[in-house]
Amino acid sequence: WACGDVGGLGGKAAVARDGPLRRKVLTGLRGGGLFGFKKKKETAPPEPVTTVGSVSKVVVWTAAETALIYSFLVWAAASGDANADLAAAVVVVYGSAAVSDILLAVTAAALSAPARQVLIPTRVPDPRWYEALPKPSWTPPGWLFPIMWLAILKPLQVLAFAWVHSAGGLTTAARLVFCLHYALGDAWNRVFFGENLVGLGVVVIFVFLAALVAAAALISAIDLPAAYLLVPTIVWVTIASALNLRIFQLKQRAKLAGGQPKRRR
Repeated sequence: WACGDVGGLGGKAAVARDGPLRRKVLTGLRGGGLFGFKKKKETAPPEPVTTVGSVSKVVVWTAAETALIYSFLVWAAASGDANADLAAAVVVVYGSAAVSDILLAVTAAALSAPARQVLIPTRVPDPRWYEALPKPSWTPPGWLFPIMWLAILKPLQVLAFAWVHSAGGLTTAARLVFCLHYALGDAWNRVFFGENLVGLGVVVIFVFLAALVAAAALISAIDLPAAYLLVPTIVWVTIASALNLRIFQLKQRAKLAGGQPKRRR
């Protein structure tokens, strides 16, 4: 197009060299709007999808952490020291995630977000991801979550463990399921917040809830009041499970409304 005026309109060639036309040509060559070319729009990174590998990681995470904290509790109980047994319970209740992440880091699984938090505390999962998720109107405020877990639910779990200990201690089955439910809770945090897999998170958190209820049932056979102390945790995890499920449903609805293909997750 710029060369089509050579046969007698040399003045236009000069304008093309120095004037606005030249800028338009350069803009077009650089990917601008001239000649129908448009700049390539920046696209969001692809949404994480559940794969066989991600499911396998959940299984490995859960099995490894369950074995670790179960062995730790058995070792503390074998010491015969009541204070050591209770101290071990406190470590498990408040520190199971940190212990498991150190184990994962040592076993070359430090690419998960929680493991990076342990090794590099300034690197945390992006809070903007959770804020951007579609959520129901009944979603609890963010500040309530740490209060519920750290100030209310975990102290009740330690107290329940102390009452069970005074009643004779956990049976093998109760101790194993007790450890399993902690490992599943930590696995859900990795899946949902670390891997951003909302669909897989639904599965993990409902299995976590089932293990928690099973642990409470086994503990009730040893000391019923101790099992009652776990009821607030069951209620809170039930709310969290319903929230995870509703977020997944809203995300799927938004995909369909936007004309995007439904991706199996």
